[in-house]
Amino acid sequence: MNGQIYLCCYQLLLSVRDTDDDLVVLSLNALATLVPVLGGDIVIGEGRQQLFSRGQPKVCCVVAS
Repeated sequence: MNGQIYLCCYQLLLSVRDTDDDLVVLSLNALATLVPVLGGDIVIGEGRQQLFSRGQPKVCCVVAS
């Protein structure tokens, strides 16, 4: 069963690179649906890293006139 899940996710990741826009849309929607169910490590693969941080934007000083 696990092998079938990995194969399905692999094929979805391949289809994201297709030239058919409709197929890409469907593939991205399917991947987005699977991530909360299976987890990102299963759907995308291991070796992920945090690229963005949760923070507030820096506020520039406002000079009162």
